[in-house]
Amino acid sequence: MLKKDVEGKKGLTNVKLLFYFGNALVPGFARASVRELKDKDDSYLVRKVQEGVERFDDEYVRSGIDWLEVHRGVACKENSFSLVAWFRLGLEEDEFSWGKLKYATPVLLKPGLVFLLPGLEGDGGLNICLDLPDDQVDEFHRLLME
Repeated sequence: MLKKDVEGKKGLTNVKLLFYFGNALVPGFARASVRELKDKDDSYLVRKVQEGVERFDDEYVRSGIDWLEVHRGVACKENSFSLVAWFRLGLEEDEFSWGKLKYATPVLLKPGLVFLLPGLEGDGGLNICLDLPDDQVDEFHRLLME
C-alpha cells in the first residue's frame, strides 16, 4: 500500500465553515497486492495511483477529517515510518489578523513520524521534526552531515 498525504484544502468544495482556517493533510492510498507489484507493468501501477488521486474529493476529505477527529490522529505503528511534508502547505504564506505565521510545528510527536517543516522566513531551509531515542541522535546527526 502506498500512502501519500494530500493537501486537504484542495479536495474541499464550499469551505465557508464558521471558524475554519488553515489546512489538513489527509491520507490518500493506492493499493496493490505484492503479486500485482511483481507481475503487472508500470502503467498498471501508475493507474492504481491515479485511481487513488481520483477518489480525493470533498466527501473523501470530510470523511478523512471525521476519522482523524474520532481516532485522534493516525497511529504510527511500531517499526513503521511516515514522512509528512508540511513545507509544501504554504503555511508561511497565510495571513492572520496578527500577521504572518512565524513558525509551525506539530503538537505531538510519535516515534516513526517525521515532519519536514519550512525553515525560517526566506532562508530556503528545511526543519526536520522527529522523536528519536537519545542513543540514536548522534548517529542521525552524523548521517545528515555526510
